[in-house]
Amino acid sequence: MSWSGYDNLLKEWEATSIKRLNIIKTIYNAVNPQIRNSKSSNKEEAVKYMEEASHNFRLVEVGKSVHNVQFSDKLLVASYELPRKSCSVIGASAKLPDFKSSSDVIPNECYRCHSGIQEISVKKFGMDFSHNKHIVENKVACARCHSNVNKHGELTMSKESCNSCHHSQNKNNESCENVIHSRVRFMTETI
Repeated sequence: MSWSGYDNLLKEWEATSIKRLNIIKTIYNAVNPQIRNSKSSNKEEAVKYMEEASHNFRLVEVGKSVHNVQFSDKLLVASYELPRKSCSVIGASAKLPDFKSSSDVIPNECYRCHSGIQEISVKKFGMDFSHNKHIVENKVACARCHSNVNKHGELTMSKESCNSCHHSQNKNNESCENVIHSRVRFMTETI
């Protein structure tokens, strides 16, 4: 068995874990003061949920998630749900950003090894490629771009096949420049 490529997989797991862990910690740090300062009669219950959330994400942080990526993913999702539950218990209407399990967005046969791939962006064909935008937002199946027939994970897409999707009739043949400029305009208008 060849181990080449597994070092890249390990790096992906580490990068994804750190990114997802930071998202959970940010949510926790935003919600925790609201819970601690609450005057609700259910504050004690809410505090317990927050402590459990902290325990879960600390376990991922200290335990190094790469040892069990799927279990770490489940702990992070639980760490996300507990602040939501905590807010509900005290009657707070905090709107938390979405945070899904990798298993919710990645097909099971890919999830076993590629949990968190939705958080990875790469350079392809001289452009930034977001797995999140394709897998999560547009629900493109992994097999649409990757094959297991010849070589596991082999990229089967070319720049032309990407363009067949991005410049199809459904997209009104918009140019890449228009998409990029509209995103830049949106980002500068919202800052």
